[in-house]
Amino acid sequence: MIDLSDATVGAATEREGYMKDGTVVLEEKKDMQTILNCIKSVIKCYN
Repeated sequence: MIDLSDATVGAATEREGYMKDGTVVLEEKKDMQTILNCIKSVIKCYN
């Protein structure tokens, strides 16, 4: 399980697997790649 910031979760609230507490349950590698891309996008916004 990966803890994500509220901003990251908010950017992908429509994806399944996201919980209100900010944790994500990963079941497929494809989902992992999508989440990593989302995190990278959010990081770019803050840098």
